[in-house]
Amino acid sequence: MTGRFYFNNVKIKKHDAEKWLMVKREVSNESGKDYNVVSFRMVLFIRTIPVANAAFVVNGLRNGQTRIFEVQIGELEHGKIGRDISKFDLYAESGY
Repeated sequence: MTGRFYFNNVKIKKHDAEKWLMVKREVSNESGKDYNVVSFRMVLFIRTIPVANAAFVVNGLRNGQTRIFEVQIGELEHGKIGRDISKFDLYAESGY
C-alpha cells in the first residue's frame, strides 16, 4: 500500500486491568487521501528477535488527521517482557 502515515508518541505500558502489554501511539495520515479503514501491522522486537506480531485497524482516518490508538498484545505480559522491547516496525497493509 502506498501512502504516508507517520507514527508518534509510542508508549509501551501495562493494561489497566490485566497484565498484558499495551502499545499506545498516534498515527497521522499525510497520504493525500481520506480512508474509511486502514489496516496496520506492528512487529515488536527484543534486539533483532521478533517477539510479537499484531494487526489492527483505524477507522475514519482522513487526510491530515492524527488519531490515537491502543493495541493490546495479549500474548505478552508487561512485567516479564515489556521493558525488554527494544524496537518495533509499524506499517500500513491496506486501506479503502
